[in-house]
Amino acid sequence: MNASNRHTASDLHSQPASCHTSSSPLPSPLCPPSPAVEALILCRADLTLFDRFGWTALHRAAGGYIGRLLSTWERQVPEKSKGRVRPEDSAAQLRMVAKPRLRGVVAGLKATRRERSEELLDKASIGDANAIQRLVSMNADVNYVDAGRDDVTPLINAASAGSRPAVEALILCRADLTLFDRFGWTALHRAAGLGHVGVVDALVEAGASRKSRDSKGLEPAELAAVAGQDALRTALSSNVADSNVLALLQQLKSPAKAPG
Repeated sequence: MNASNRHTASDLHSQPASCHTSSSPLPSPLCPPSPAVEALILCRADLTLFDRFGWTALHRAAGGYIGRLLSTWERQVPEKSKGRVRPEDSAAQLRMVAKPRLRGVVAGLKATRRERSEELLDKASIGDANAIQRLVSMNADVNYVDAGRDDVTPLINAASAGSRPAVEALILCRADLTLFDRFGWTALHRAAGLGHVGVVDALVEAGASRKSRDSKGLEPAELAAVAGQDALRTALSSNVADSNVLALLQQLKSPAKAPG
């Protein structure tokens, strides 16, 4: 991974020679091209699937030298996946990767800091604020980056889970609001894209930036919009003055009054 935490074409060519670097069985350019691809196409392999970097089989073919794959892609892949990535595509990807993937680590009394930090990732994913405070007091790293799982941090996991108590506990423990995962999503991006109004409120109140952009140039407000949270999108818009943001978020959290 490069210094800016973004994935580029150079990352693709640095992948190991294994044909199975993604969840799709379609091969990378390093694998024997035509026979395997044609066989999978005949078996109706889904050409729209992508790996954790957002690369489809066509991306991995890099240059289109597999003619059959290119021509079939032109016939079958929906138009929306051929042009610039739209916000709703990013939102769909976010919903997919935001599902908790627990390590199942239970750190004992003699556990290392890494083991406690990995348990902290799990406890943040399930919104256990008490366990978060306990683990941080035992020297778990509140900003631990899970390099094997999308570069998430405890705060990003808690935001994805929609747990305001867990988010607030991590903020009190001085979690870094600016850290982002391998997709460029901060905790605020994830909370906004998943429609977690209470978590968004807590993050903004703590100073999270509404203007941060992910690896595709999207601000949290754009992800909120495609999550169907129009009012939340308005509150997070860069056009709204900082002094008005929290008031708008408070209105969203307040239950609507029944007609009198």
